[in-house]
Amino acid sequence: MNESTELAVVTAYLADHDSRYLAEDVVLDLAWESGVRRGRAAVAAWLYDVHHRFFRDVEERVTAVAVSPGQVCLEVDVSGLQAQVGRRTTMRVAVVLAVAGGEIHSARVYGGAAIPASLAPAG
Repeated sequence: MNESTELAVVTAYLADHDSRYLAEDVVLDLAWESGVRRGRAAVAAWLYDVHHRFFRDVEERVTAVAVSPGQVCLEVDVSGLQAQVGRRTTMRVAVVLAVAGGEIHSARVYGGAAIPASLAPAG
């Protein structure tokens, strides 16, 4: 895989958030939590909760991208209406993705500690 292919996988995932871009054994590591989420179903469920339960009308704006062999790093402004409090909020996160074979194998997310524990998706 070359760097443009790795970026194409991540770009396609960001376009529709379809779990087909996640490896069956994908690992999601949220820097503000202990432990990780493992497997396509668990990671897809958590991401669904963020995009459809915690936030409504989510907009993601990629503000920086760095690509190296096997890795894509993103800085993203995530904005949405917090479902439980009815307030629009924006938070900036950094995401380091390992990409191989046309799939995302791991993601480490930094900066999401702005999600209050009482509103965060169940883990």
